Amino acid sequence: MKDTTRKFDCRVADLPVLAGFLKESYRRDQADFEQYSPDFNAGYLSRLEQLLLEAEALVSPVQLTKELKAVNLHLRQSMDALKPLLNRLEGYALRAAGLTVAAGDFGFRAVRRGISASNPEDTMAALKVLLQHVNANFAALQAKGYSEEARAALVALQTAIKHSNQTGNRLLDSRELQVQNNLKTLNALWDVITDICNTGKRLYKGADPVRTRDYTLSHLQSRVRQERETAPAAPVVG
Repeated sequence: MKDTTRKFDCRVADLPVLAGFLKESYRRDQADFEQYSPDFNAGYLSRLEQLLLEAEALVSPVQLTKELKAVNLHLRQSMDALKPLLNRLEGYALRAAGLTVAAGDFGFRAVRRGISASNPEDTMAALKVLLQHVNANFAALQAKGYSEEARAALVALQTAIKHSNQTGNRLLDSRELQVQNNLKTLNALWDVITDICNTGKRLYKGADPVRTRDYTLSHLQSRVRQERETAPAAPVVG
C-alpha cells in the first residue's frame, strides 16, 4: 500500500539537502552514536546514504532536470529579448498623438517588473494588456514609425514564453507525481532524520552547544533556506 501522507513539513526539494547536512554531522559523531545504542551500527549509515540517493533521484531526476534547465534557459532568453522591443515601443508611444490611454498606462512598467522578477506568469499577464493597447492604437504608433514586423516580434515572444511556461509546468507536474508515488522513500528518510536529530540532542544538549545545534531541525532548516536564497535565480515556471 502506498503512503499518501507526508510526514515531513519541509519542501520536498529541501529534504535531500537537509539529510545531506545531517549525514555529515552523523559521520563526524558516529562513534558517540554507536556507543549510545547498537541501533546506530554501520548498517544505519548505509541505510541513510541509500535513502538519500533515492530521494535525490526522486527530487532531481537527471533527464527531467536537464529538460527543466533547457526550458528555463529558453524562458529567460525570451523574456530578456522583450527588453529592447519594449524600449523602442515605449519611445513610439511617447511620440504618438491621440492614444486611447497615456503612454505611461500601456503597462510597460508591469512587463518589466515581471521580467526582473523572472516571473513568466506576471510577464505574460502584463504583456497581454500591453498588446491590447498596442492593437487599439496601432495606427497612431505606426504613424511614428512602429512597424507590423515589430508588433509580430512582440507577439512571437509572447507565444514563446507561454509555450515554455506550459512545458515547464508539465515537467514539474510529472516530478510531483513521481514524488507522490514514492512518498514511502521520502517518509523513511524523514524518520531517519528525526531519529538522528532526537538522539543527537540527547547526546549533546547541555554538554556541547555547537553539536546540539547541528542536530536541531530548526537550525538545519534555516541552513537549507539560506543555501536556497543564495543560489542563482532562475525563471520560475508556474
